[in-house]
Amino acid sequence: MIGWLLLAGLFLQAGSAAAQRFDVIVYGATSGGVTAAVAAKREGATVALIEPGRFVGGLTAGGWGTVGSADQKLAAGLAREFYERAGRRYGKPVVWTLEPHVALAVFRAMLRQADIPVYREEPLREDSGVRKHRRKIRRLITENGRVFQGQVFIDASYEGDLLAQAGLHYERGTPQERVVADLTFSLCLSAEPNNQIPLPKPPEYDRTTFLAASGGPQTLGEWFVTARLPGNKMSAGFRAGVPGLPVASSWVYCEAGYRRRAEFYQMRINHVAGLLYFLARDGEAPRAVREALAGYGLCADEFLYTNGWPHQIYLAEGRRLTGSEKAPEIGSPEKPFPIPYGPLTPRESDLENLLVVLSPAVGGRAWAALRRETVSMMIGEAVGVAAAIAARAGVPVQQVDRKALSARLPRAGDGSSIVY
Repeated sequence: MIGWLLLAGLFLQAGSAAAQRFDVIVYGATSGGVTAAVAAKREGATVALIEPGRFVGGLTAGGWGTVGSADQKLAAGLAREFYERAGRRYGKPVVWTLEPHVALAVFRAMLRQADIPVYREEPLREDSGVRKHRRKIRRLITENGRVFQGQVFIDASYEGDLLAQAGLHYERGTPQERVVADLTFSLCLSAEPNNQIPLPKPPEYDRTTFLAASGGPQTLGEWFVTARLPGNKMSAGFRAGVPGLPVASSWVYCEAGYRRRAEFYQMRINHVAGLLYFLARDGEAPRAVREALAGYGLCADEFLYTNGWPHQIYLAEGRRLTGSEKAPEIGSPEKPFPIPYGPLTPRESDLENLLVVLSPAVGGRAWAALRRETVSMMIGEAVGVAAAIAARAGVPVQQVDRKALSARLPRAGDGSSIVY
């Protein structure tokens, strides 16, 4: 099963190992994790990037290949550089829609050119992966027995696993409104006959499970959030609340162990595959939806390791810090806005050397906005710069001079920075 394939090799017997030492250690090679690592390295720090799974780039390399107009105007620094690098691969100055394999290649190139070691398939040892002394994290230990010692640590995971294992208080990050269904995927579908895997009928497919979908939305746009991608492809994410897709909670996923998460992943793949197969192949499916999907299949040149299915699951909820400086709430999660530096750190009395990218101390609507991929890349860059400054000065991350940090951060076209 795909879920078990993604965890292959992660549960080896942990043995003793000498600690590998770095100034900054980033846990989670999401898009924001990659920019955090690159930013810290460009500031002169020694950096390690630890990824619990097999791939880098998070949702951006996992099928979420489009950027909204507001974020296009906001994109600066490493985020802008990423889309410009992707553009060069298409012969353009910049692109805001791109194929998953292109995103993956660009992230890999950025890490390789920065000479940053990436340790893949190295999840934290469950329940005992973080070693602290007083108010500092000293070491991370992975399931495979690797030991990483650092001065400053960054949690860039979607789940917030590092901050949880460090013993920090947190609450769930719940957006007020959901557009895309929780615990699903941004599919990448091909309309090119020579680049297709026919939509598969999943094991133990039960048609009756999906018959309710026949009376559901009647157009493709009501079922999916879609976008056209290069290469005659389409990204498609199931909308929240569509029939035939059982309600699931990414909060439960976040709190689960690794094996249970793999089971969640496989269960969700089966549900998504079954519903997609029904909509595209069954005579009882809404006719307009069936006809719209008729020419599509999974992409033969995407997600090769997982047979055309995205390797990155979408989490609509996740852990976010509590007890630290909290950012003000916002009116709309669709409107870009800056975030204070404080919510990216725990309280100094709790922990002095951890920063977060995707789990800041903000309200639910702000949390939803800040987890957008382009925004998280810019937050990652700010966090990476701050981590390097703290490591170089030997000070708690809470004592990083905010004016000095602000001076090191890129500005968008309107002169603003995502972190102040």
